[in-house]
Amino acid sequence: MNYDEISISNYFRVTDENKLDELEKDLFCIGNYEREINVAKFKDEKGNTYRKYSCYGSLEYGSYDDSDLERFYKELQKILPESEVFVLMYIGYEGLRYVVSGFTVVTKDKIDYRNVDELIQEVVGLPDFNYRKFEECYDEGYMIESKEDE
Repeated sequence: MNYDEISISNYFRVTDENKLDELEKDLFCIGNYEREINVAKFKDEKGNTYRKYSCYGSLEYGSYDDSDLERFYKELQKILPESEVFVLMYIGYEGLRYVVSGFTVVTKDKIDYRNVDELIQEVVGLPDFNYRKFEECYDEGYMIESKEDE
């Protein structure tokens, strides 16, 4: 089975559309299917342009051999208005074996990444809790029975 991922952002606006156009030239998608990034745009009633990114894969920045999405986030911070937030969410999976998900929040002042595993751990509040504890058994071939294998 192949690992698949989808990435999607919220709608956001910037103070310098030309700078964002330049940054977008180095955005790309790594995925098993379509590698194109969909950039949706709309103008609000005040004439502000908002954009939203989505792709069937992982959103990346730079080059295929030297991807650095953190660099994109740092450049984006320079052109985000004070009250604007950029959120990039992803969900990835390999069949029914496992699912991963997370998000990055970028504001003018911070870049913060969280994944769902961390959030589950935080909500549960038990330091030894691991809801993925038997996944390594599946990976090592110790699974006794699974309808997925039938």
